[in-house]
Amino acid sequence: MTIKNIKKMTADADKQYQIVNDLVSEGLVPLIDIAYPQHDGEQDAEAVADMMALRQSANALAKACNILVDNLTDVIGD
Repeated sequence: MTIKNIKKMTADADKQYQIVNDLVSEGLVPLIDIAYPQHDGEQDAEAVADMMALRQSANALAKACNILVDNLTDVIGD
C-alpha cells in the first residue's frame, strides 16, 4: 500500500458514495416502479432478484467500510 493507493481508494470511494447517494436521493418510488412495473401488485421477479443482489452487495460493502474505518481510526489515533 502506498500513498498513491490511498489517494486512489479515496477517489474511488467518493465516486461510489455519489452513486449510492444519487440512488437513495431518488427515494422509494423509482424502486417500487421497477419492482412492480405494471402497478398491479405483481412483482417483476428478475427485478426483485437484482434488487436482492444489490442489497447483499451494499450490505457487504457497508460492513467492509466499517472495518476499514475502525482500522484507519486505530492507526490515526483519532
